[in-house]
Amino acid sequence: MQQRIRFTLIGLLFLMSYILINAPQVCATIFVANQNSVVTWSDDATGDTSPTANINGPATTLNQPQAVAVAGSWIYVSNSDNNSIDIFPINGTDNIAPTRSIKGAATTLNYPWGIAVDANWIYVANHGNQSVDIFPINGTGNIAPTRAIQGSNTTLGDSIGPIGVAVDANWIYVNNTYNGNIAVFPINGTDNIAPTRSIQGAATTLDVAHAMTVDANWIYVADFNAGNIDVFPINGTGDIAPTRAITSLINPNGIAVDASWIYASSIEDNSINVFPIDGTGDIAPTRSIQGAATTLSSPAGVAVYNGTSASVGVPTLNEWGIIIFMTLAGLCSVFYLRRQRKA
Repeated sequence: MQQRIRFTLIGLLFLMSYILINAPQVCATIFVANQNSVVTWSDDATGDTSPTANINGPATTLNQPQAVAVAGSWIYVSNSDNNSIDIFPINGTDNIAPTRSIKGAATTLNYPWGIAVDANWIYVANHGNQSVDIFPINGTGNIAPTRAIQGSNTTLGDSIGPIGVAVDANWIYVNNTYNGNIAVFPINGTDNIAPTRSIQGAATTLDVAHAMTVDANWIYVADFNAGNIDVFPINGTGDIAPTRAITSLINPNGIAVDASWIYASSIEDNSINVFPIDGTGDIAPTRSIQGAATTLSSPAGVAVYNGTSASVGVPTLNEWGIIIFMTLAGLCSVFYLRRQRKA
């Protein structure tokens, strides 16, 4: 009897492992700063499809939002014409007020454009103020930035102000757009400091670059005027050519990446175009979100979020299934060998 129970339990555990191994992966979500709204889709959306959520209406206060970032349970929006950073629940939709807003004279926000977040801070490319302003992740109200990168040494005032910003564990990356450079500062940088390094010069081909993002190895830049997505090494510096470029886009305005895909918004043809992460040259998008049902109108910033941090390394359902399967296979092998030995 005990032997039957034992084998039944082992069989059930094997069945559970099989189900886990074959379970579908949880889709990530695409967030887009649309004209006076924030719209979302699952990351496999394509064609003329309606958003799964649409934060839109007078209560939202959204007025020409230019960028969006997502972390934890919140959507962070640079609400440019409202000179505010507005924070909404990650599952928010329809005509809802921001849960909180950073807004007022003390903030120094003057047409905030790019936005990035990490566990502790909100980083804002404060376009009209020619600065990068850093606020606490839970900041609200009429508060001054905790710190700001601003002044003649930063080069951020050499043009008419920064547009794109991205961060990783060590660095702040800034598109100093009309000056045609990417300036890189320490993650704790503040005040009137020179960039630690810059990507700048004729070889870069940068021509009014807008949004940017980074992963562990690369800097991805949506070059609005050139119609390119330019990809530079994460430690790149000086007058260097892009390692690769996806060309012939129509005014790319926002960009996001995950492990497999590049998501780029096009302000002129009201679309979100998706390319392979290693794509290069004059290639067609693998898929596009475009059409009347999408409600896209001059889409700007893009973010993609899967609910986990890439740095944490939490196993997926498939990986958990494989782990359990291999563990059970090992235990059953030991059990079988012990029985053979006794026999």
